[in-house]
Order: sequence, then structure tokens, then C-alpha cells
Amino acid sequence: MKRAALLALIGCAHPAIVEAPVDVVIPPIVTDATIHGDTRWDPVLERPIAEACTGALYLLTRGRARVPIVWDATPETFMGISEAREPMLLRTPWWLAPVEVGGATPDRTIRVVPEHCPSLRACMCHELGHFVGLQHLPPGARGVMSARNPEEHFTAADRAECERIGLCGTEK
Repeated sequence: MKRAALLALIGCAHPAIVEAPVDVVIPPIVTDATIHGDTRWDPVLERPIAEACTGALYLLTRGRARVPIVWDATPETFMGISEAREPMLLRTPWWLAPVEVGGATPDRTIRVVPEHCPSLRACMCHELGHFVGLQHLPPGARGVMSARNPEEHFTAADRAECERIGLCGTEK
């Protein structure tokens, strides 16, 4: 089989040369948006969790969803980011959300309420999943995208939802 060198962007746009068969179609990037992260997230305990979730989404979607986070949403920059309709990951105070809500993703704003989350990773990955277009799993299915008690790691049920919406594609 013929092979050709392809330039691939991996992770945070670091180029790398990879070998792939000539007849393989590299799937297009579906989501390639930088998220502006709220600087109120703890840089040692909480930000790495959000970044791990974006990495998990990258792997789940086989590189079709790249959503790096830049931690620059401060009280001074918030309005400019908001007016530009840029995506944001906000830490939402518990008193602004119903008790049963661990987060929400209206428009391009990802809101997470840490005090309402059984696990910050589960809520963070769940809301980032909604950001890239994933919907809730059917009742009884277990995974990050479960409507109640989401898992901390993506499962086969999440992969099926990702393939259902055409985000993951299928391996040939």
C-alpha cells in the first residue's frame, strides 16, 4: 500500500509528521474553538481537570473536536469576550442555579456549578460534551453524557452518541 507523509496538528497546534495510507481520508475538524476560561477556577486544583476533559474530548472524537482553554476571562475582559460571542467556561455561583443543576451550556457559554457537582470532572466533561454537540444518553445508559450522575470518563455509550451526531466518524 502506498504511504504519504501528512502534516497533522496535534493538541495545541504543534505540528508533527505522521505516516498514513494515501487512500485514507482524514476527517475534518468539526470543532476548533478556543474557550476563554474564567480565572476564578483554581489553577492547581480545578484548571487541570478542565484541561483533562478537553483532552478526553479530543481522544473521543479522534481529533475532530479541539477545544483548548486560555485562562483569560477576568472581570476586566469578560464583557469584551461576551460581546464578541467567544466561548467561555465560567465558574457559576451556587446561588444562581437550581440545586439539581451542575452546569449548563447556553449559547457558547459553558457554566459549571462546582458546589452542585458530585464530581467536578464529571460535570466539566459533561458540559464540554454539550459544547461540542453531544446530547444526553438514553435513560439507563452510563457515561459522561448521562443526564443524571454522569461518569468521569467517556464510555462506549458516549462514543455511540458521538458517532450518532457525526462528530466521531467511524474507523475503517
